[in-house]
Amino acid sequence: MIPRRWLSVLALLVALAGGGALIFWRLTDKSLFLDEAFSLSLARLPAPQLLQAAAHRDVHPPLFYLFARAAFVWLHWPDPEYRWLTAPFGLLTIAATWGIVRRSFGDVAAAFAALFAASTPALVDFDRIFRMYAPLAAAATGSWWLLCAASQARGARAKIAWAAYVLSAIALPYIQYLGWFVVFSQALYALTRRPMLRPALLGAAAAVVAFVPWAWALRLQYAAGGRVAMGRGVGFDLLGVVRGALTDNGLPLAWLHGGWLDVAFIVAAAAILAGAVWLGRTTVLPFWLLPIALQLIASFAAGKNLLVPRYFVYLLPAFAASFGVVTAGLLRTPARLAAAAIAAGWLFVNCASLANVLLVPAYQTPDWYAVDLLLAEKERPDDVFVFDQGMSLLVMRGYATVRGHRAYAIDDPRQLPDVERWLERFSGRRVWYVENQAFNVDPDSTVLKSLHDSRPQLGAWLQPHEAAEDVVYLALFGSRRR
Repeated sequence: MIPRRWLSVLALLVALAGGGALIFWRLTDKSLFLDEAFSLSLARLPAPQLLQAAAHRDVHPPLFYLFARAAFVWLHWPDPEYRWLTAPFGLLTIAATWGIVRRSFGDVAAAFAALFAASTPALVDFDRIFRMYAPLAAAATGSWWLLCAASQARGARAKIAWAAYVLSAIALPYIQYLGWFVVFSQALYALTRRPMLRPALLGAAAAVVAFVPWAWALRLQYAAGGRVAMGRGVGFDLLGVVRGALTDNGLPLAWLHGGWLDVAFIVAAAAILAGAVWLGRTTVLPFWLLPIALQLIASFAAGKNLLVPRYFVYLLPAFAASFGVVTAGLLRTPARLAAAAIAAGWLFVNCASLANVLLVPAYQTPDWYAVDLLLAEKERPDDVFVFDQGMSLLVMRGYATVRGHRAYAIDDPRQLPDVERWLERFSGRRVWYVENQAFNVDPDSTVLKSLHDSRPQLGAWLQPHEAAEDVVYLALFGSRRR
């Protein structure tokens, strides 16, 4: 009979192979996601200008953009190829999840945790995007693994592990500000473990000191961060955030009618978390999960919406660990059939969501290549473009159908009066109106209404998606009416 230890290692290898296949499958086929295009636009700037642009135009810290800048300078790859640099972080996340759970809960729990982490749709999807989410998840999970390993190591190994932990604590807030929740939780955990108290607090103190040079930028970014209002509608957001975070909104829409599935996800996730916290009450797990509560509290206390599903991606490995702990715990009781049913049911949900996220265009981000093909058939050399939500222009500005044309990108509602004046300069030309996520900058469709009032519409095209933020609408307008 194969020892349980080797079965756990085999499960890790299966998780790495399966997770890697999902992450790297046709990795560069998709057109750029808006946030990827923004990251690469900053990467093209010299480092001093990059830091200023990040401080004034974004709400994230600069480490990922500096990483992107270094990659851009050294590699000169086509834009989608840069995903090869962040995708491997997903494998580190799987391995670190397995390592933490195995150290505290044993081989069976570690096997289930690794398999769940490898098949979680949101982790897979954000590993496939050149953005800071995959590095953040890997750094957060890896820092917990280093903290646990360092506390049990001796001699030179302990010194190396502690040094690596301190570096990870410094890096976390510079990758994304959510990293502060991890550093804070680790400091609290160290207070309950006297042998690791001083080194762990040293890591937290080093993170604070290292962050001082960027504090001026955080003050500038704070007002724009978490801009979505907390108040009316927050109940709906809270209802769907658990399902969104776990499934990446990949479940078929036919399953979602009535909102009962959102409630079921909340109840099931709460039961798994409660069971895991109880079973692991003397371990690292409650502190690993603590940022979930901290984000919820911070959202209401600061009036910032940190309850966006993608802001929980870095905590999904902790949920995978909880799933593994509860499943393994039930397998040791007469309820082992229930454990098998829970594991099979949740993995089925993961697979159903992954199938849509990876294979069905309607569940994916906009296909700007398809927009380019449409424009190639119908655009003329003297056409002008208006991008309602200007980050779309960052994606398409290198396309032959847009390159060389006059284009206006709307990035702020205060630009709306300027758009009218800009369009008047081209009263004799045709205008392409390209809309994606216009609700962020033009919630009343001011530009589209103005074009309808002043110009004849020559055509309209819609690229439908299940998520409203991924829908693309194009309209072609003729010369301005006299």
